[in-house]
Amino acid sequence: MAVDFLEPKLIKSPNANNGDHGHFTLESPFQFEACRERFAAVFKETTQGFYFKHPQSKGRHIAEFLLKIERFLNVSPHSNFALTNRRTILWIEPNMFWKSCPLKRSLLTGLLRAGIVYDYREDNFEQALLSNEMPRSHLQGTRKALLRFLCGYTKYVGPEPSSGSSTLQTQGWRYFFENKDEKAVKLWLKHPDGKRPRVNPAKFDLSEVLWA
Repeated sequence: MAVDFLEPKLIKSPNANNGDHGHFTLESPFQFEACRERFAAVFKETTQGFYFKHPQSKGRHIAEFLLKIERFLNVSPHSNFALTNRRTILWIEPNMFWKSCPLKRSLLTGLLRAGIVYDYREDNFEQALLSNEMPRSHLQGTRKALLRFLCGYTKYVGPEPSSGSSTLQTQGWRYFFENKDEKAVKLWLKHPDGKRPRVNPAKFDLSEVLWA
């Protein structure tokens, strides 16, 4: 299913020339943020959308990547996307599925970076999902949690992220799930309907979990 883009967005801010691949910015103020966890701290449930900077002409590939994940998880309605007058900037309106939880907002920023590696013509989904290419998504080290999430255990019930005395949040998906064992992953990621696991996703190869 091809991406059904919204009407193109016109970017007028001179700051559009700033930033690098994998950076994020709100519509206002238009100022690219390099750290995805810091951006996840200012991106809230009430945020309609944001801009994401990427290599030239990769917007559709990134959108296809995220929609593939949403279809797999039965997220409805899907997130919306719009191309812009800048071939290196994509507008994203995430579904409330992502916006409703700080850890999901953090994960979303990592998935968007992973989407830079994705090529919808080759459908190299697994390669992109666990890629360590720049700009790094840092998802590779959270593989067990990522697999459980993709199996439908999308409700995070672990510790609340803390920003301490600063407004700059650094506790996100990577902080809580990098190199965590199976016990912690199962404890903190639950099925939203309270269902018991039918499989133990951490014991399966990625391809077996996704395409079974």
